[in-house]
Amino acid sequence: LFTSKCSNWNSLTSLNLSRCHIHQAFGAGFIVKIFETSQVLLELDISGNELGMDGVILISKALQVNQKLQRLSMTLSESGHGLDQLAKSLLLNTSLIKLDLNSDIRSEVLSKINTELQINIWIKNKSPKSKIIQRAKCNQYHETI
Repeated sequence: LFTSKCSNWNSLTSLNLSRCHIHQAFGAGFIVKIFETSQVLLELDISGNELGMDGVILISKALQVNQKLQRLSMTLSESGHGLDQLAKSLLLNTSLIKLDLNSDIRSEVLSKINTELQINIWIKNKSPKSKIIQRAKCNQYHETI
């Protein structure tokens, strides 16, 4: 309903939906719709919402196809499969360079997410034509460390 009322999503470059009482997968579905309809959204703040792991999984899947978003802020209140999905999504998404998870969760998956963001930052500073090759080289380099 909300996305149908706002016909100008394509002009948004920054959107702050922090603490808007967006809950679980239904609310995350709304956010995914924004990902699908906006071609220029660079920054999204959805922190302070209770997305749950199902919501994090939906956001992660959207990140796999979105190659515009550069900054994302969200709150994680639990660890689980959603964190793995988030880390995997960054293997396919090379545009995201800042991810603020607003979380007290400590895990090796968060470390992997941080590594993927560092790779994205490195790639962003190189020629866009060779992003796939650079990602492969960088992943190979990190596996040998």
